[in-house]
Amino acid sequence: MWGALPRVLAFSIKERSLRGAMAGVVIADRVRVVIQGLSGIVRNHPGLRVVGQAERGHAAIRLVRELKPDILVMDKSFPDLSGKAAVLQALRVSPETRVIIFAVRSQAEDVLELYRAGVSAYVLKEAPVSELLDAVDAAIRGDGYINPKASLIPRRYVKMLFKDKRFKVGMEDLGHREREVFRLLAEGKSVSDIADLMGTSKKTVESQKYKIMEKLCACTVADLTRIAVRRNVIKL
Repeated sequence: MWGALPRVLAFSIKERSLRGAMAGVVIADRVRVVIQGLSGIVRNHPGLRVVGQAERGHAAIRLVRELKPDILVMDKSFPDLSGKAAVLQALRVSPETRVIIFAVRSQAEDVLELYRAGVSAYVLKEAPVSELLDAVDAAIRGDGYINPKASLIPRRYVKMLFKDKRFKVGMEDLGHREREVFRLLAEGKSVSDIADLMGTSKKTVESQKYKIMEKLCACTVADLTRIAVRRNVIKL
């Protein structure tokens, strides 16, 4: 399990159905026919109920704020709001809501960005209905779900992102010198500066830099700085 939900939500769809509980789902997609199709799937599945629908990002956020659904199934982006912005806003107004992206494509950069924003699952629209339901079930239980076809994103990256929500981002995986390089990078030192300070080559520091970014699931030095601040490695 990658991150437990509050106890009231931590039951599978089947368990919720047996208990007489229904998980509320908001569906948001720029295409109306997709909303209708997803709504039919949800309504026909025990333990789930549709509580809201939206065709625009801002409308989806308003529904999430008002309804506090268990699940938000949403498109990757909207005409009025990017997917990342929608995810961040949804989780800000309803932190206990689990967000599932339902998208046409799974480009590595987009998938990673959305997981970093806080989504619980990323499912392709070409996937069978069973896969979407598996993702919903996993999200309700507090688990993360990775689409098999998004295998270009290493699974351990996504697991580390879920840990990152609790500010545990693989620090234990860093060696002593990597921790020092991490600190110096986060402080804004250049690779050349670090090489001089540590008495080693720029090539070595560059190699350590990318290993650190991989271990901490960081895409940029700015990401490293944010992680360092969260872990009290540095202070701004």
